[in-house]
Amino acid sequence: MRDWVYTRKAYVNWLSKTKLRREFSDNVKFDDLSLWWITNLMDKDNWNDPKWYVNLNKKLNSKEENLKININYFVLSMKLIKRFISKLISCFVIKLILSDSFKISKKKYKRDCFYTLFYNFINFKGKFIDRQYGLASFKKRGEKAYLIELPENLFFLNKILDTKKKLKNVPVDYVILNSIIKFSDIIKVYFNSISLLFITFKILNKSNYFLIKNVDCREILENKLISSFFGPIQEQILKGIALKRSLNLIKPKNIINCFCFFPQARVLYFYARKSNVKNIINTNHAIYSEQNIFWNFNKIDFSSKKTSYYSPQLDIFCCKCM
Repeated sequence: MRDWVYTRKAYVNWLSKTKLRREFSDNVKFDDLSLWWITNLMDKDNWNDPKWYVNLNKKLNSKEENLKININYFVLSMKLIKRFISKLISCFVIKLILSDSFKISKKKYKRDCFYTLFYNFINFKGKFIDRQYGLASFKKRGEKAYLIELPENLFFLNKILDTKKKLKNVPVDYVILNSIIKFSDIIKVYFNSISLLFITFKILNKSNYFLIKNVDCREILENKLISSFFGPIQEQILKGIALKRSLNLIKPKNIINCFCFFPQARVLYFYARKSNVKNIINTNHAIYSEQNIFWNFNKIDFSSKKTSYYSPQLDIFCCKCM
């Protein structure tokens, strides 16, 4: 157990202090968002993808060699092209079939917008609500709105007509985030992110940035960083753009979510801030474990200064007490 504690602390501290953080802040940005904060490295996801973290633990504690996970650029490129085409098709289908799902009345003041995920919805007393927010969906409904993120896969698209029926029972006004995305957004994000990948290659060729406690972890972490540009970064930015556009349209006082600092949460906080919403509020809904390292931060990651060097953050964190 001591080895895992050492690995966790060493890795989290390296993320905060590595010169890569400054390089990205200065040179690898989209909409003034440093892509450092939305890379696979900063996601720190050792829950859904534990292999890299297991290898890192071996490397830091036993100096074991040959832990590199090879990266196939051809396969990654084909997957990226597939993602790009799928995104365009999904966007088209959702706009075509769910185009009447835009229900926000410009005459109604919305105090609270809830960021919701479609797979969290349940039927409750004849209404279709997000279970994470529970009965809040029934109180002062005129002042609330859902921002609904739909999954984009073949299984969902096959059931999109059924989805349309279910959405008729949502008790509050709502916007489907996927339908807010423009085709031009998709093209711009995918092509700009690839150009930023080439800038990243140039940066990585300048030095070995992956020394942790004087141990060379490049073979593990460099490919994980590069893989961020083959889908994860593009998807996050597009979600952020959709959120910002929706908030600018609705102009609420608060945006409420339950993402904490789960992987991919930071991009939403960044674009919510750009919309000039007053409060970004998080409601705690999970049990925290320090070995899930995306719960681990350093104070120096955050600042009241609004620069790309510092992490996007929320304003209010509502916690449960046990």
